[in-house]
Amino acid sequence: MTEQSVATDPPVILVPNLLHPFFIVANAARSTKANDLRSRYQALFGAAAVLAALYATVSLVGVQSPGAVDEAAASRIRTLCPNNENCRLHLNDILPGDWDTFYEFGGYINQDEVNQALGTDKVHIDEPKRILVFRKDNKVVRTEYATFGRDRPLDQELVFQEEFSSRAPTWVKYPPTALFQVTFCDTEKNGRLRRPGTGTYYLLTPFPYRQRDAPQCQAMY
Repeated sequence: MTEQSVATDPPVILVPNLLHPFFIVANAARSTKANDLRSRYQALFGAAAVLAALYATVSLVGVQSPGAVDEAAASRIRTLCPNNENCRLHLNDILPGDWDTFYEFGGYINQDEVNQALGTDKVHIDEPKRILVFRKDNKVVRTEYATFGRDRPLDQELVFQEEFSSRAPTWVKYPPTALFQVTFCDTEKNGRLRRPGTGTYYLLTPFPYRQRDAPQCQAMY
């Protein structure tokens, strides 16, 4: 009597069947990891694109700050002149502090002119920045350097009309009680007034003034 053998599945086939769930999990993990990496790369590329756009915008617009002194003064002007019309302020309202004489030197003045005006060689030029000097009792108590717009005034920049007049030197000198007509001017277009906010520079004209010295919003440089 011949012995019949019972056919059974070889173990080598059972092992892959047992490991199949593990392969599924591993593939899912790899897929998840790939998706995570893809998402991260997409986020990085998106951030880079945003930064590039911002950089391009800043480059085109030319956004630049005139400095802390101008920005603080601009904030006070907007508070004291909310209606932006027929506004007149004393200089110590715009630039408060313990001083009795204020000087502003233009960005292209030389060291000898500064020394001669102040009677001291303690204040050094830093081209092409403006120099703001506060004195008390013939002593320099504060010196600040401020940026200016070369093609047109910067947003929030203080512009002393007398300083850029052909009848005046490239620097000005005022006491705290000096009274100014304050004009809000657009940084982009000549002769156009703008409401307080971005894109405004502040033209300071000594008051009273003659008709030929009336405030005129324009690119002063």
